[in-house]
Amino acid sequence: MISGQNLASNLSDNIIKVGGVPVTFVERLNEFGAISTDGGKTQILLTCVPPGAQSGEVTLTVGDQTLEMGGLVIHTYGSGGAWKQVKDYPGIGAGIDQKGFVINNKIYTGFAINPESNQPCLLAFDPATNKWERKADFPGGARTAFVAFGVGGKGYVGLGNRGDASSLTDSFEKDFWEYDPSTDKWTKKADFPGNRRSGAYSMSIGGRGYVGGGLDVAIKIVNDFWEYNPNSDSWQKKKSFPRIEAFSYGVNHEIPITFSSKNFGYFISGEMADIYGLKYACWLYSPGDDDWYYIPQIPLPEIPANLSQTGFWSKIFTFGFSIDDKVYIGAPNAYYKGDKPGNFFVFDEQTLQWTKLADYPGWTGRSAYYVVGRKAYVGLDHLQSDLWEFAP
Repeated sequence: MISGQNLASNLSDNIIKVGGVPVTFVERLNEFGAISTDGGKTQILLTCVPPGAQSGEVTLTVGDQTLEMGGLVIHTYGSGGAWKQVKDYPGIGAGIDQKGFVINNKIYTGFAINPESNQPCLLAFDPATNKWERKADFPGGARTAFVAFGVGGKGYVGLGNRGDASSLTDSFEKDFWEYDPSTDKWTKKADFPGNRRSGAYSMSIGGRGYVGGGLDVAIKIVNDFWEYNPNSDSWQKKKSFPRIEAFSYGVNHEIPITFSSKNFGYFISGEMADIYGLKYACWLYSPGDDDWYYIPQIPLPEIPANLSQTGFWSKIFTFGFSIDDKVYIGAPNAYYKGDKPGNFFVFDEQTLQWTKLADYPGWTGRSAYYVVGRKAYVGLDHLQSDLWEFAP
């Protein structure tokens, strides 16, 4: 994406090249991320890397003026046919604390600021049409480290860290909001009953939502866990996560990867767990008996001794999801001079075994992840707009 002012009103007069190769597709968006046919004050040009392009300079030419946009490194990945790229996220601020929910086979995400309303915007992606559509802005104000999940045909967003507060503790929230896709409207619901907090984790299992953990208003790591019933708009306290140290070190806080299968919730830890010798800690929550279980660790390669104390090797997992009776976890941001170990694994709930799969081809930062039917969608990492579809 290229954003700016004074771009050519005729779309074809905005000439973009990657490594000297002209792009063959350009689409114009307005400043709110919607497809636009007119110039406007601020525009966004959405394009794709042209076939045959190599790593090199990206340039934009308008009339007799050429602007160098910076270098682009292009990698080609083989993924055995399981992964394919779908339409990029079109909004401003793609991947900045990207979270959302799935309702009726559509993905709802976004939460970047709409300059018109000064509220976070919501976009919906329909995999059936491969198109994005603008929805009603989130009325709860801009925030980071919030929770989001979908349950009962509606989406829920809340808690987190407000960016317009005068101090850190004043910025923490406990409000909770419901989105109804049938009316495209948001409704305020019962507040989260725990302390105000940032960086909590969330998921939905069997018609209920679950929220817990995080850094509370007292700047303390917490491990309480709560169940939300959308039918009665009420909260019930459940068994706390048993190993608070698995996701924290002092006030350093790791938000685990959380997702659910049909019957269980999964919590995947990375770097903080390793401090305590719980390498890549994997936990399962069973709502049926309200209890937690430790499951076998993911069989990642051992870190070479000469790299274990460097900043070049990190063990944070970036996404996870469940399809049928299998759990998929992937993309540890682990590398050294371009050497990236295997980054995508599947866990069988019946055999309790992990198996290595074809690597995830996208950027291996903290990705968003959603399941629609029997396919998963992963991407929208920090300042990235790419989205990838996985079919098992």
